[in-house]
Amino acid sequence: MRIVVCALFLFVIYPISAQQNSDKSVAELENRSAILNHIDKYCKSFADKDMSYFKDNFENCFRILPSGKTESSKDYLQNLKRIFGRNQESKAIVEDVKIIRHPVKRGFYGVSMIMTHDAGIYYDKGYFFWLIDLREPNRICTHISAWQPYESTPQEERFGIKDLNID
Repeated sequence: MRIVVCALFLFVIYPISAQQNSDKSVAELENRSAILNHIDKYCKSFADKDMSYFKDNFENCFRILPSGKTESSKDYLQNLKRIFGRNQESKAIVEDVKIIRHPVKRGFYGVSMIMTHDAGIYYDKGYFFWLIDLREPNRICTHISAWQPYESTPQEERFGIKDLNID
């Protein structure tokens, strides 16, 4: 029930980008709801320091850092474990979620959002981008996670689905 309420809350509060010729089908709405639930689970898991969630959902994902370099999922998970170990409380706050269906590749979505991580001595706010794959029923796969600093990234340089060539 909590997830349904949170998903409805996210639908009302956060703007979801409109697409030309957008598909208003039940399947499309279910996909968007699944993505919003995934974001909610991410925030809850960050607060709960639930490493199993991050292992299950980001183990095969690679991260693009502001420098343009990539970080392996193994490095990401080790850094996250270190952050959780040093801090009593942690939270992730999401704003301005935009979900864009890939124009050609069925089942792929670009998710852009502003995310703030606050874990005591660790704090960052930035633009996040996730490439989400919903081709497998009942399983969300995050292939790419990109982060850029909030204060120093101009809008025209923000990473998005347009920056990817998905075959």
